[in-house]
Amino acid sequence: MSRLILNPVTLSIGELILGLECGGSDAAGGIAANTQGVSKLIDLGLSTLSLRPAEFIGAEHMPQNRAINKEVHNQIIQIYV
Repeated sequence: MSRLILNPVTLSIGELILGLECGGSDAAGGIAANTQGVSKLIDLGLSTLSLRPAEFIGAEHMPQNRAINKEVHNQIIQIYV
């Protein structure tokens, strides 16, 4: 029987990417639904990845305004065109 050996590492919040999928039955659904909480994490340097871009229809400006640069901003626009 093999043993799992964990080696803790220290990461800054800027090194993490949080995948968000609303509508699931796991804890990530609650995080995705909490836009203020996610906004605070982004302000601290966390990157996020939305697994269901269709959920932003009608609110496209939210991820566009959070884009890291103009190129990403324009890519987000292309998703909804």
